[in-house]
Amino acid sequence: MKKWLIIPIIIGFVFIIHIFYMGYINENILNNLTNNKNSHYEITDLNFKKGFLHSKADFIIKDKFNLNFETKISIIFNNNYFSKYIAQGNLSNPFYFLDQYLKDKELANFIITSEQKGFNLRLKFQDINLSNEGGDTLLKNASISILTNKNMQAKDICFKVDEAQFAQFYSKLSMQNFNYKQHFNHPVPLSDLLQPKEGVEELQFHSFAFNNNKIASFYSKNTFHFQGKDKLKVHFQGKADDIVLDMNSKLYQNLNFDKIDFDIIWDEIARNSYDKFDINFIAKEGLKFDIIDLTLYKDNQNIDIDGNVFISDKNDKANIQISSTEEPDKLFSWGQFFGGLNQYFIKNNDLFIMNLSYDNLSNPQLKINDNQFSHIDLN
Repeated sequence: MKKWLIIPIIIGFVFIIHIFYMGYINENILNNLTNNKNSHYEITDLNFKKGFLHSKADFIIKDKFNLNFETKISIIFNNNYFSKYIAQGNLSNPFYFLDQYLKDKELANFIITSEQKGFNLRLKFQDINLSNEGGDTLLKNASISILTNKNMQAKDICFKVDEAQFAQFYSKLSMQNFNYKQHFNHPVPLSDLLQPKEGVEELQFHSFAFNNNKIASFYSKNTFHFQGKDKLKVHFQGKADDIVLDMNSKLYQNLNFDKIDFDIIWDEIARNSYDKFDINFIAKEGLKFDIIDLTLYKDNQNIDIDGNVFISDKNDKANIQISSTEEPDKLFSWGQFFGGLNQYFIKNNDLFIMNLSYDNLSNPQLKINDNQFSHIDLN
């Protein structure tokens, strides 16, 4: 009989040990979440209250650029391994103008669950639907999922939005079914998520519109690769369907394409400037694009573009070949307003080809088919 009595004692002892162990694990998760070395923001006012079945923590994230961006994160940890979740919490709203539209002034809530060899951090944002004299904003079913390792270093990210609209005065942007995924070649600390890392990202959306410019669908697969310590290379591959570009002010009509396929490399990017989102410094160092293939589909005809482009503060250069399976004037009727486009193409077998070279430091600056190009006025 005494042997049977020891069984519940052992079970109770093991349960208590597991509770304390989970408490240690959860405290380690908190330390990894708040271990910040990012130069863009700081974490302050960290509080942690360890409990038996549950532990609580909260801290504040502030920007370092005096933008008055501040959000409070509150977390409740579950010290029971068999629970459906490890932790759950919320983010306070950092945008004062949204306070009246958000329940309990919370921007998002989140939950951390256990995954194989790591954790899954999922944030669900509150829906936003506001309209005032400043414009309209709609955000519906927006969420972020971050798959991490045991040290809370990100391995994969997924960001989804069912519908988004932003309108101000005469400008309006809308988009549906936005989906962004990123896989890192090596786990990344959460504080470094905004900095470029080697890996692959995928971006997809449907029904995009900016004023009178429209895209029915878009997909891009982008590969990030470092060239040594100082240079970054990004390889863009993807497609877009049913594109409408508002060019009425320049061409007196819209520019339409049935589909666009692209394969473009952005090469030799200064890593430090990209890390800091310093567009001016990137432009100063130079933007180098290799157009492996850019195919425009219009009226069942193909327009193929390849070549390279270099843009910098001191020198702009381009060497591009454009080939079409149909006479350009038949594809683009707006060319008639500028004397027709056929004059800039040479027929070679069944193709109409233009070879364009430009160098702002040369004289002449622009050549088409090895001939000096005089002038075309699109204003």
